[in-house]
Amino acid sequence: MMQLSKPCKIWTGAGLRYGQIRVRRKLLYVHRKAWQDVNGPIPKGIYILHKCDNPRCYEITHLFSGTQSANQWDMVAKGRSAKGSRHSQHKLIEAEVLAIRADPRPAKVLAPIYGVHQVTIRDVRRRRTWNHI
Repeated sequence: MMQLSKPCKIWTGAGLRYGQIRVRRKLLYVHRKAWQDVNGPIPKGIYILHKCDNPRCYEITHLFSGTQSANQWDMVAKGRSAKGSRHSQHKLIEAEVLAIRADPRPAKVLAPIYGVHQVTIRDVRRRRTWNHI
């Protein structure tokens, strides 16, 4: 994680993941409101990202603006993307992926063994999926 000069300001009020505040009957994310207070309106399509990766932080020096693409790249660069068995909808685990790649039998034989479709076996072997291992 990057070293930041100031500690996080943690929102302790409403909001499950990101802090939320109601302003003139409109619900806003606290970190976006903090950004607007200092930098003015946020253009459409622009996200306010966290250097500290703490969604409840609203310390202005921990925030920066970017596109959805920048947000995705930031997530991947910091290792926060759900891959492999960390993904909520995974059907295989890392050891099974390695076993599938090492097994010369056809996909139609392996698919019922692992409880997946033949296409899944082919995608694993071609590294269209599970390409991080």
